[in-house]
Amino acid sequence: MFTSMRPLPPQYFFELYNETTQSINAHAATGDLYETEEGEVVWTSFELSDKYVWTLSMGVVGDPTRTSTVVAEKPFMGMLDRPHIPKENRTSSWRESHYNNCFVNSCWELYGMRDKAHYPSSGSTYDMRITTATPGIIKWDTHWDARLEWSNCSGAPNATISETHNTTVQDVYWDITVAP
Repeated sequence: MFTSMRPLPPQYFFELYNETTQSINAHAATGDLYETEEGEVVWTSFELSDKYVWTLSMGVVGDPTRTSTVVAEKPFMGMLDRPHIPKENRTSSWRESHYNNCFVNSCWELYGMRDKAHYPSSGSTYDMRITTATPGIIKWDTHWDARLEWSNCSGAPNATISETHNTTVQDVYWDITVAP
């Protein structure tokens, strides 16, 4: 019987092309791992400060002692803000214009699903809230659709997505259910 798991910590994952080796190298900054019990609710937060620093956090609802955090002060964790990087490829701040867009989405990452027996029987629920302090600055995406990346294998779960918003807050509720 499955009784405990380790959630993925918050992570800032990116890949860089290495011109010397002509290969793509993966990099990640990750937070601490904490044990969770079946049925606990895990939250995730991505916050951009007034000083343009991203803080990624993940924890267990109701237990502040199990909160994991990653701080990304610079794009690519500052790896592209070094003298040996050609000037046209350097980046040093989230204030730069090409970081003016942020896309919010979610993914039920399950690998190796072949049939109904391999899906978690509990399904999953995502309750996402996106906020801004500046009313009307965000043009909310209102076309959320679970079918964009949905499985067509035998016994795949059902999913519904609903969205509501005002000028400063958008709530997206994604419910994934597995038929008995």
